[in-house]
Amino acid sequence: MKDLIGYRHTLHRIPELAFEEFKTQRYLLAELKIFPLIAIHCADRTGIVVEYQQGSGPFTLFRADMDALPVTESTGCSFVSTHPGLMHACGHDMHMAILLGLIKRITTARLPGNFLFVFQPAEESKGGASYLLASHILDAYDIDAVYGLHVSGSLPVGTVGSRPGPFFAATREVDIHFSGIAAHMAYSQRGINALAAATWFYQEWRRIAQNYSSQEVICDFGRMQAGTVRNVLADSATLEGTIRTFDPDIQKEICHLLEHAAEETNQKYHTTSAISYPLDYQMVNNDPAIFNRFLTTIQNSPWHFSHAQQVMTGEDFGFFTNRWPGLLFWLGADDGSHHDLHTPDFLPADDALAVGVDIFYRIAQEVSR
Repeated sequence: MKDLIGYRHTLHRIPELAFEEFKTQRYLLAELKIFPLIAIHCADRTGIVVEYQQGSGPFTLFRADMDALPVTESTGCSFVSTHPGLMHACGHDMHMAILLGLIKRITTARLPGNFLFVFQPAEESKGGASYLLASHILDAYDIDAVYGLHVSGSLPVGTVGSRPGPFFAATREVDIHFSGIAAHMAYSQRGINALAAATWFYQEWRRIAQNYSSQEVICDFGRMQAGTVRNVLADSATLEGTIRTFDPDIQKEICHLLEHAAEETNQKYHTTSAISYPLDYQMVNNDPAIFNRFLTTIQNSPWHFSHAQQVMTGEDFGFFTNRWPGLLFWLGADDGSHHDLHTPDFLPADDALAVGVDIFYRIAQEVSR
């Protein structure tokens, strides 16, 4: 447990953004070199793939994400972030520490079987899993199952949550750009107001979106940028938003409706528009057979199981479960403060580390038999 806490505290102090996890990678590589029986491969950009082969048959993969968030920490803990404006506010320090602890336990026990341990960069907003898979580093391995976990500030330590089938929603980012003609406010008749067009579009979209329940789909915009100075009509305006759903047909329908609403806006305001989708996260889909085995594993352990609800959160572990059968689960980590993900006060309990390692190790034992 002492090593686990040490891993976590060190990683918590050095949060880094997506694809910038250079200190994190160096620290992980230094710790990994201590362990026997493994081969260490540096993956695309800052990722690491660790290979353990002590048996015949396919590999089981365990994944931890590495990146942090642009959040200023206010936990006041003794191992607070040393990088101003950056924080492990999503608990990826916990995930990496748990994976290190699992590797140590498996190599110490010389557990029979074949395992891959993936430290994956850029889960937050960059879709690092898609880049790692596109690098083909995993193509050489026969992988039959993939596992991941995510700490939760909503569950107590010792409780895990998951569900079979669709778990985390497919998430698509959407940007809509309107172009007009700039003109001084004194001669506004000479211009085309892109800000007015974007505002009308947003209001019209809110009306359209009322036809869908929040359980079916979320499509909304959280940011708008327009214009350059106060006394000139904006010649450009951009809306940035997100589409989240479990139904690919609804996602296609929403994209069609967005395009139609943008064209209506252009006709009304004489603007032109362009729509782009800068990022797609695939849905996390838990394999039912793997889930049932996982449930049995938890029932035969000291830990407690809570049936989880589907969430509209995006998680790029979906790229893994889209390619191989797999499972993602919530790991209870509430420290009693009830703070949760992506907040400056989120500080998962150290006690959750040993629970995460134990559950992963039990899974490894099951598949090695």
